Amino acid sequence: LTLLGKNHHHVAASYNQMALLYRDNGEFKKALDYHKKALSIYQNAFGENHLLVGHTYGFIGSHYQKQNLYAKAQANFLKALNIQRHNLGDNHPYVSWVYTQMGRLAFDQNNIDEALNCAQNAIMALILNFNDPNWYINPAMTNVLNEKYMLNALKLKALALKKRYQHISHDLKDLESALSTYQIIIGLIEQIHNQYQYESSKLLLNEETQEIYDGALGTALLLYTLTQKNHYKNRAFDLIEKAKSSVLLTSLQDSKARQFAGIPETLLNREKALRIDLTFYETQIQNELQKKGGPDSLKIKIYENKRFTLNEAYQKMIKDFEKDYPKYFHLKYQTGTVSTTELQNHLDPESVLIEYFLGSKNITIFTVAQNHLDVFDIPVDTSFQK
Repeated sequence: LTLLGKNHHHVAASYNQMALLYRDNGEFKKALDYHKKALSIYQNAFGENHLLVGHTYGFIGSHYQKQNLYAKAQANFLKALNIQRHNLGDNHPYVSWVYTQMGRLAFDQNNIDEALNCAQNAIMALILNFNDPNWYINPAMTNVLNEKYMLNALKLKALALKKRYQHISHDLKDLESALSTYQIIIGLIEQIHNQYQYESSKLLLNEETQEIYDGALGTALLLYTLTQKNHYKNRAFDLIEKAKSSVLLTSLQDSKARQFAGIPETLLNREKALRIDLTFYETQIQNELQKKGGPDSLKIKIYENKRFTLNEAYQKMIKDFEKDYPKYFHLKYQTGTVSTTELQNHLDPESVLIEYFLGSKNITIFTVAQNHLDVFDIPVDTSFQK
């Protein structure tokens, strides 16, 4: 304020940041006051249709959403969406974020079909050349503009499909589609773990991964209960194996954890440097593709050539790891899990393998014997921690 004056747009940015802090502390009136101050500055400085005005409408919508003031939240999200699309077009992470927020708003009001429409729009906003509004269709997870926003959109879609089955349709197609969407999410999580361009996003997954696996497992087991088809039970078992694999892969982000596999520090640093360079050129390509006026094809060609050269070096390094440091390669780059059939083939008639998965409400227990697989839940009650 002292240096720039109360009407400078950098001051408005600080107001928005202060508002988010107040909101997180439950001080909603102060949060809203600061958001409105920021909005007024941006409107006076840039006009109503500026991108920063749109961002602030989105913040205000989220503020009202947290207070369950749905009509006010919806009005602000619509303003944000119109401004974002005016400035950025239909394919942009910010556009996807607003659609997802609107979908959550609809979900909270039990307007499930509208939530699914919004979730599908959020997904379409993140993948160029995917324009299918059909809820039951998911795109391939290639060239995703923002993987975190994609995870949020897909998670909303899976939750809404499951809720649609439970409260509206009672059609197994909705439940099947929910499970398929969860498995797309899990595939995206594996992709984030394994692909260099998503290295910086791995930390974003730590809190969300358990919830996603919990939802997927519950959906698979519900399908098994309803149909008594064993392949749903097997898919549920595969899900908990993937969940445990995900935990292991997360722990391997620490270079100290990698060193026990016997790989020299110099090679770890070289691998990290290649990932950083690849991330840079991947980001440059995505930024160019998202430009409102259209991408510069010459710049994209230059960036792609750089990426191609670096990727060749990266892939060669991975092959060298596979040959020279197989323990490290298998721990970091292999995400395959053991199927129930493979396990059963290794069990003698006297043995049973017990697998546990701790969810938010239940402990799911699988018992695998040579000739059968059983599964059941135990509720997590107040005595569990003791």
